[in-house]
Amino acid sequence: MDVHQLALLARQPSAVLVERRSFWGMPKRGLALILANAMFWQPMLVQ
Repeated sequence: MDVHQLALLARQPSAVLVERRSFWGMPKRGLALILANAMFWQPMLVQ
């Protein structure tokens, strides 16, 4: 990719990082808890 094109994309307003406290309407802490539970219980459920 051309450096000038990359610089143009980096200057766009949509390139600004925005802190999002939720994902798909769920708080990130809740999603992390669900993921940790799934990783913990999955090996026991497979057996």
